[in-house]
Amino acid sequence: MDRCASIANRGAELLRLFRMSGLEGSPMTFITGGTGSRPLAIELARHNHNVSYVIHTADSGKSTRQVRLFFGNVPAMGDLRSRLIDLADPGAPGHTQITALLSHRLTGVSPSAAGAEFKSIIEGSDETRFIPNVMASNAPKPFSNIFLTHIRGFDRMVKSMQRPNRIFDFRGASIGNLFLTGAYFAYEQDMETAIALYKLLAGIKEDVLPATLENVHLAAKMADGLTIAGQHNITKYEGGSVRELWHVRTEDPNAATIYPSLNPSARKKILDAHFLVFSMGSFWTSVLSPVHLAGMAEAVRESGAVKILVTNSINDFETRGMTAADMGSTFLDTIRRRDSSPGQDHDYLHHIIANQPGSEYISPDGFGYLQAGDLGVLGIDNILAPLAVAGTPYYDNELLLKLICGLI
Repeated sequence: MDRCASIANRGAELLRLFRMSGLEGSPMTFITGGTGSRPLAIELARHNHNVSYVIHTADSGKSTRQVRLFFGNVPAMGDLRSRLIDLADPGAPGHTQITALLSHRLTGVSPSAAGAEFKSIIEGSDETRFIPNVMASNAPKPFSNIFLTHIRGFDRMVKSMQRPNRIFDFRGASIGNLFLTGAYFAYEQDMETAIALYKLLAGIKEDVLPATLENVHLAAKMADGLTIAGQHNITKYEGGSVRELWHVRTEDPNAATIYPSLNPSARKKILDAHFLVFSMGSFWTSVLSPVHLAGMAEAVRESGAVKILVTNSINDFETRGMTAADMGSTFLDTIRRRDSSPGQDHDYLHHIIANQPGSEYISPDGFGYLQAGDLGVLGIDNILAPLAVAGTPYYDNELLLKLICGLI
């Protein structure tokens, strides 16, 4: 039996034990973004609820961007909301109706049309009948009142702050984001309480934690020498991959560098974990950006967990030209530089799991499978496995989870 098969078999047995013990397996903490690891999170929820997702709040795209631009000092909600929706319990009362409501995006046709749709939803007069559908389902009776309290609170805040030259643009807005924002302000700008309320309403057992409680943005120096700010700008920049990353208070490439701190709740989950996984996502802006938080490197070094880096299946604009070995090296270089008392490589990372490219795949942007590179030079145990589903950028997440758990 080859090594990958042996590891996967151990992982399968551990997952079986997790399920036998009432879905409360070994504590696992994932440092990840909101999109790249979605399928893995959904697969893991079938086996183990003793899982924490530490997600950065520096996102600046789409609906999240509008909320941050309008209110100013607000952490990014989008990636947190995305993971919360993924983890909603399918067996919870009213799951279908509640998830449909919280995952709905308003029309993008025009600001006035989106605003009118939002008004119809909170009044219960919309054609899709979101609120009446929830009320008619077997969802807990307080859900509708709790939801309406905070979504209407959001509406009141928008109305009180709008000016002729400062109008909130509802186009494409996520109802879940608006609800979280309303709850965030209702509880004195406490993001963790807003998340706890969302978890209660959607029947979520796992933990979803903001990586920092501070309001931050990202800035980066690109391969062509240009400095740009804003996660959405960095991720989509076609002029070259990222070479350096840092935090700023505002979305301004000339803003001074800041050093936000790791959320204490996230630190505890890192220290308590048996598995600590830096998993797929935008490598620089989702996976590596939390490593820059003050206290993150120390927490990772002090954790007794098995520490794993899972690389993406394909390159993107952020990582153009990088290999899995380059990502491992960049991760280690970054986390050592951010540690007040730098340790050895094995203090931060034990294993790298990477896809072993198979059949040809080219993304719409022209990127193919991520190449492994010379992983051996890192001195870190590496596992190359045929993870990508042939001809797609997607992983076999059942196999990936078995490999992660088999490394205990």
